[in-house]
Amino acid sequence: MGHADFYYKSFLKIFLAVLGFIFVVFFGLIIVKAIPGFRFEGWSFFTTANWIAPESFGALQLILATLVTTLMALCVAVPIGIGAAVAIVYLVPKSLKILVSSIVGILASVPSIIYGVWGVFVIVHFSGYHLEPWLASVFHGHWPATGAPRAFGILAGGIVLSVMILPIVIAVGASVLETVPEETTEAAYALGSTKSRVIRKVILPRARGGLTGAVLLGTARALGETIALATILGSASTGQLPFNLFATGGTLASSIATDFSGFAEPTFEMLLCLGVCLIVITFTTGAIGRNLVAKQARRYL
Repeated sequence: MGHADFYYKSFLKIFLAVLGFIFVVFFGLIIVKAIPGFRFEGWSFFTTANWIAPESFGALQLILATLVTTLMALCVAVPIGIGAAVAIVYLVPKSLKILVSSIVGILASVPSIIYGVWGVFVIVHFSGYHLEPWLASVFHGHWPATGAPRAFGILAGGIVLSVMILPIVIAVGASVLETVPEETTEAAYALGSTKSRVIRKVILPRARGGLTGAVLLGTARALGETIALATILGSASTGQLPFNLFATGGTLASSIATDFSGFAEPTFEMLLCLGVCLIVITFTTGAIGRNLVAKQARRYL
């Protein structure tokens, strides 16, 4: 090994060590600072749903709202996003492909506050006057549309969140689909397969690992979204669990943003506890997704 390779590898190892040190210090400080908050509330922090800073700190509603809104967003964005990615790569004429891809890129770069304002003036209005009354009439006041329509709440938040993560799923999904070897699709066409069958039986299975990564990026965006949901979900102090489409509340990230008003105790420590919960949820989701991607990659080696 020459001197150039030795110095190059040494610099890379140093950069990796510095990156690891930054991560350890960052997460370590958050966890250490959050320990007094966990001691202050104990297990009631995870089992109660009444978050009224600085009187009571029950994070159950916030944790569930984070998961529910993310799941709602994924249920809408994943099928539409993957379908749009397939259309961009294999169905849209080449003359329109650049235009459509540019529009998707612009939507992915829009700040979250813009989505929040759009959600308040468009989605909340549509949900409150049209969608929620229609759901209430369809389900006759039973689950999952119980109670009076509120416009602001879980339903509107899930819709806005799905629109926010949709460009990410489309852009990354299209990039993944473009990496499928042309020889694979040409061989399928040579055997007499139709385009729809080639997409369903050849292209999507080959790109499943990368598409899972696209969904994970969208999930990470949904879990950590703050400002848009803070303006749409409503109050976080209702104590109502988010198992109803008309429920209001807040997520972990949105509550950290709205309740952070300085370094007052014990609110600051409890907000750090919310941060630890969000880190654990995000890390667990990412680990599961990476495992699925790795299994899929080994399958097609």
